Amino acid sequence: RKIRLFKSDGGGEYRSKALIADHEEHGTRAAFSPPHTPEKNGKAERMHRYVVSCAAAIMYEGGIPSDLWAEVVSAVVYVQNRLPTVKQTDGTWLSKQNVLEGTKTLLKLDALRTIGCLVLAYTPKKLRVGGKAVDRMACTPCAMLGYEEDCDAFRLWSFEKRCVILAA
Repeated sequence: RKIRLFKSDGGGEYRSKALIADHEEHGTRAAFSPPHTPEKNGKAERMHRYVVSCAAAIMYEGGIPSDLWAEVVSAVVYVQNRLPTVKQTDGTWLSKQNVLEGTKTLLKLDALRTIGCLVLAYTPKKLRVGGKAVDRMACTPCAMLGYEEDCDAFRLWSFEKRCVILAA
């Protein structure tokens, strides 16, 4: 489906030449609320508050460090966009992602994992190093951070490498 109207608060990031050119290229109309009037952008403000509240609760419960804030926010938005929220005339439900992409496949709830939980990421034999048995472990302890959009993988925080890794 085509996006016809793009509403925003008029911040500088929404008035860039690149975004304006993109709107013109796709035939999207941009509408801005007046400066310093968040009440005029109520739906977006409520969604923002919801996402921030969820991310803060997940980080607190999971003991996730604050420098991974963006990863957790991304996971919350990923799940939120894929939950069934739009009721169709035939009584079926679609997610916001389905409406945007024009698909009817819903998120499989059994594919969701608890953000912040301990997981063991499999390490292929060719990537294992070291002589001791502990160094040659087939699994790396990680924390679940979220979902990769481009492929069917999870985003994990590797305690050993101190970085985000992808695992299936």
